[in-house]
Amino acid sequence: GAAQAKEAEFEAGRALSAADKNEEAVKYWEKLGTLESRMAIADVRFRKGEYIGAKGEYAKILADSPGSPYSAFAKLRIADCFYNAKQFLEAADAYTEVLKLYPGKKEYKEALEGLNGSYMRMDKPDMAKKVMEEYKDKYRKDENSEAMQYKLAMYYQKENKPKKAVAELQEFLREYPGSTLAASALHETGQAYERDKQPSKAIETYGSYNAKYPQDPLVKGLKFRVAEILFETGKFGDAASAFIAYRKEYPEGERGVSALYNAALSYKKAGKSAVSAGLFMEFLKTYKDDPRAAKVAFEAADTYMSAKDEDGAAAVYEFIRQNYPGQAGKAGVQLGNLSYKRNDFAKALGLFEEAEKAANETPEWAATALARQGECLERMGRTEAAIEAYQKIAGLGNIPGEWKTAAEKRIKRLEERRKAAEEAAAKAALEAVEAKAAKEASEKTGIPAVQVPVLEDKENEKKDK
Repeated sequence: GAAQAKEAEFEAGRALSAADKNEEAVKYWEKLGTLESRMAIADVRFRKGEYIGAKGEYAKILADSPGSPYSAFAKLRIADCFYNAKQFLEAADAYTEVLKLYPGKKEYKEALEGLNGSYMRMDKPDMAKKVMEEYKDKYRKDENSEAMQYKLAMYYQKENKPKKAVAELQEFLREYPGSTLAASALHETGQAYERDKQPSKAIETYGSYNAKYPQDPLVKGLKFRVAEILFETGKFGDAASAFIAYRKEYPEGERGVSALYNAALSYKKAGKSAVSAGLFMEFLKTYKDDPRAAKVAFEAADTYMSAKDEDGAAAVYEFIRQNYPGQAGKAGVQLGNLSYKRNDFAKALGLFEEAEKAANETPEWAATALARQGECLERMGRTEAAIEAYQKIAGLGNIPGEWKTAAEKRIKRLEERRKAAEEAAAKAALEAVEAKAAKEASEKTGIPAVQVPVLEDKENEKKDK
């Protein structure tokens, strides 16, 4: 009767606890004072996260009943209290004690798991691996075996130790090929190879992933990543082919757009300018309003120039001027450069003047356009106009100081040249007047005019040059 009454009291407390009325349950159990009720009270404290209180309850049970059926579990729970309170060193010691005291008990398995976790949290992966190996030997079919292996690999990934990560991931894939984590492990292996600067291994691994899990959402991104790796490692021809293949399979979306641009850039770096220019132009026709379009246009023009197709480059620069006002100044300067190169200085001057106006919001290109105007005017013999162009540069704001200094040097050189020319002209005029006067005097007197030698002005001659 008394035993049955206590059992009923205990079950009443358990019912209250199940209804989340833990404090009422504890009051029932405190009245009983049995070993079972004391364990129930300690368990309530543990579930509520009151680890200090729970640890004390378990310790009292062990002290009062050291050989009871609850001893192994109480000892394990003390270790769990340390672990959950993030006292991992104390937890490791407590789990180790469970392993020593209860090798044949069911708590042994949980103690191995806790010890493995404690070592991982203390950044002792080598110790954790030893515990994991013992766990795998004893409980190879257990799902926690593969979880431990995977967590160890992920630890090495997080700590940027790719070689060790690859070793653990490969072991995982060998031992647990049917695991739900197998796909993730294969993907992580490819990333570890990338971190370990083994691009060919990464490409091979991603290829295996794509072949094994063709419907997986990661496949699309991995195919693009393979193309990127080929580009990054200088295999531009292969990269171009990979980007073209990607775009053919996935034409839509941001990566589809990028694949076209990257393919064009890859062919350019591979020295296939004609193919590259064609793809750049396809980009411009298809994605004229894309934020990258102006940059792509300049890439296209540069590619035409590399192929020595100046007319193709000029057409692209004109396209930029018409469609991307913010880049019209830069494009105009490049167009002017082409005319200047052909010695058509008048046409080049007009283009540089238009470029200066178009580049009013980009001082560096306005300054460049003015400098090129000055050079054209110099070649056309219009010194005063050239000086005015250079003076405008000196008055611009937001340009490097050395640009203004260069303009001032040009102005000074032109002014010196102008002064020397004026002095030479004045000297020539004076000589002409003197020669005329001498001739007239000779005609009147009949005495031949004497030619007075003029000393050469070496310094002025040097300046003129």
